[in-house]
Amino acid sequence: MGQAGLACGVRGGDAGPVSEKRLHLATVLGPHGVRGLVRLRVQAEDAALAQGWLFTGPTGEGRLRITLKGPHGRGAFLAAIQGVGDRDAAQALTGIQLYIPRAALPPAGEGEVYAADLADLPAVDATTGAPVGWVVGMANFGAGDLLEVAPESGGETFYVPLAPPFATVEEGHVVVAQWEAFAWA
Repeated sequence: MGQAGLACGVRGGDAGPVSEKRLHLATVLGPHGVRGLVRLRVQAEDAALAQGWLFTGPTGEGRLRITLKGPHGRGAFLAAIQGVGDRDAAQALTGIQLYIPRAALPPAGEGEVYAADLADLPAVDATTGAPVGWVVGMANFGAGDLLEVAPESGGETFYVPLAPPFATVEEGHVVVAQWEAFAWA
């Protein structure tokens, strides 16, 4: 099962209520030139998601209006930010993380799932159906997607490959097999 990339944009001011779940989409890397452009690292397959109004945090009401100007190196884009007209103002935004509401994304494709939708799902044993724990995160250290699971019994979290036969996502839960080999408790 693959992890779906982000694939839908937020238009104008209809970014939704400020209380909904948000996903980190982009980071301002720094200024570019003297006219207020910034370099933006976009964490999505579809860079167009970074076009329009984006939130400046996982909570709160702060937003910036982003206009993408074009690619600028691997994974980076040049962007204009409404109200930013010089290098000093652009420099002040360095490090700002930009967020998109989860509800703005389309349904995941066939055989795909958004990583954010896996958080807090229960993990159950493939053989017995017994609770194993909860998904608390996802990582990829280069060899594929891994689910981080907090064990039902407490103790250290462990990683399970997000691929059959080790883990499959079903409606409302994750089925894990051979998880004992990954839990070091």
